[in-house]
Amino acid sequence: MVNICYRLEDDKKIPSVKNYLKSNENIESKLDMSLDRIACEEIIFNNISFGERNICVSKGNFIIKTPKNSFLIERNEELKYFIIEASQINTRKKPGDSVKKWDEIAVSKSKKGILRRIKIPFEGQIILVEQDPTYKPERIVFILK
Repeated sequence: MVNICYRLEDDKKIPSVKNYLKSNENIESKLDMSLDRIACEEIIFNNISFGERNICVSKGNFIIKTPKNSFLIERNEELKYFIIEASQINTRKKPGDSVKKWDEIAVSKSKKGILRRIKIPFEGQIILVEQDPTYKPERIVFILK
């Protein structure tokens, strides 16, 4: 199963969404509302403001459903981000995984063939992992809650 992402326009529905997310069931059938399904990369590249010190802020309300968990990102919520740039990147962690400080989240390979183990400098739960298609060489963005 891949990640499924939804935009939630109505702020008044957030309390009921929080209750249903705990069950990790089919959200669309449980809630009395229509959800706008969007591409998950749209959240990262169009709806999050990246700031300093690995802190980013959501510009809207979003539901992210991973194989393990479901997450609600509320408007103006502060999240953490971590960006990896290399010639080749092989991620070790997926959305829904919890990470501790200095856990290995990826292995990168430089143009010269040097392998590096990438460790994350903070802890949290990974909610999104997306590749930036506009960036060469490879660039992977991790969003954590």
